[in-house]
Order: sequence, then C-alpha cells, then structure tokens
Amino acid sequence: MREESDRYSLLVSTGDTLYLCGELEDAIAHYTAAIRLNPKTITAVLNRAEVFLTKGDYREAINDYDLAIRINPKDAEVYNNRGLARYYLRDVKGALVDYAHALRLNPRSAYAYLNKGNIRKDAGDYKGAIRNYDTAIKCDPNYATAYANRGNAHSDLGNYQEAIANYNQAIKIAPRNPDAYYNRGNVQIKTGNYQGAMADYTQAIKIDPKNVYAYANRGNVRYMTGDYIGAIADFTQSVKIDPNNPVAYGGRAKARYATGDQQGAMDDFLTATRLEEGGK
Repeated sequence: MREESDRYSLLVSTGDTLYLCGELEDAIAHYTAAIRLNPKTITAVLNRAEVFLTKGDYREAINDYDLAIRINPKDAEVYNNRGLARYYLRDVKGALVDYAHALRLNPRSAYAYLNKGNIRKDAGDYKGAIRNYDTAIKCDPNYATAYANRGNAHSDLGNYQEAIANYNQAIKIAPRNPDAYYNRGNVQIKTGNYQGAMADYTQAIKIDPKNVYAYANRGNVRYMTGDYIGAIADFTQSVKIDPNNPVAYGGRAKARYATGDQQGAMDDFLTATRLEEGGK
C-alpha cells in the first residue's frame, strides 16, 4: 500500500514538473497513469483537468471535473472550474449553474463572483459585472484580478478615473501582472496622458517581453507624439513577435510614411491589407 502511494505521488509530482515546463502531453500521460493507479484520489484528476484547460481541450477538462465531483461533491472550486470550462464552450447557462452551486457550497467564493462578473461583462452588462466584482472584492480584499477586471468594466463605461484607480490597486497587490499595466496604459491614452501610457506599456514589456500588443500600442503613442523612429522600432518588434499582426504593419506604415519612406509604407500597408483579408 505504501509502495502504491509513493508511486502515485511520484507520477503526480513528475506530471506537475512537466506541466510547468510546458510538456503538456507528457504531463497528461503521468496524471493518467496516476489515476489508473488510484482512481479515487482527486489530486491527479484536478491536475489533469487544469492541463486540459490550458490546452483549450475544454470537453476533456469537463470530463475530469465531473469525475472530481463524483469523488468529492462538496468542493466549490471544482464547480467554479467546470463552470469556466463550460463558459469557454459558450455554455453560459451551464456555467452559471456551476457558479451558483459553488456559491451554495461556499457563499464567500470570490472566484465564483469574479466568474459571474466576467460573464456579465462579456455580455455587455458592465454595471452588473461591477456589482459582481464588488462582491468578489468584499469576499477577498486582496483579489488583484477582481480589481483589474472591475477596472476593465469601468473603462468600457467610460469611467476612466475609476478604471485607473482599480488598476492601481491591482498593481499594488500584484505588481508583476503585465495586463494591469497594459490596460491602464490603454486608459491613459483615452485621458490624453501619453507619458503615463508610455510608462505603463514599457513596464508591461519589461514583465512580458513578448507582449505584442504592448509594443504595438507603445508604437502608437510614439507615433502620436511625433517619435516616428521610435514608433517604427516598436512596430517592428511587434511584427517580429507576431508576423501575422495587421495592426502592427498598419501602424508601421503610417510611421514610415511620416519619415518619408513611401516605399516602406506602401509595403507595410499592402501586408496589413492582405492579413486583414485573411491572407498569410
């Protein structure tokens, strides 16, 4: 019995390491072997479900969450995660049922309120989303994602100062989250604070050097402030990261034209047009 337990633990820990290294298929194989060894222990089931979520294989993730619920029907987080997988499959009704079940099990589940808010936001109900994010934050005052998402909803409503205040709080709690800087940068542009936007995009890039959108948006700020050479450099970096991004080509076309490089501008414009039309 001890030998079987040790074997199970080894399979799970190896699967965890493989997952962290991005070896998703090998991680799944190890978790599957652990489940076969001990099908009534939940750890490998939940870990495999997480890998399926990461892969975008939402139906397989749901199957694993179903299995996890049979093993332990009173774990609110399992319902939350199954709801998330269902939502990714556009099963909004099923997702809401799962979030409601999670809240019955744990009425202070900040994660469930966050997910309900995300559904409302994606449906265009920004005020309803904000109410859900408010509740999530009451349940967990240090929930950086809830502040960031509430900031997004305020931004969508045009409440830019409220949005910035929420991004500030999200960054205070989780200063290594590039999305909060990126989204705050977007709002800074809308308020005309180009220097602040530049600083936010630069910080987002420092945290995530492959953030193609941060490079493109910083390029836009540089273009708007007359730094055409800097804009070209940012758009070029964006294109290197994602050669199929028409926005970066379009932005670089404008910047090149502003420097007098008409041929380069035309080349970029044609590439952007081709990509927008679905070409490669």
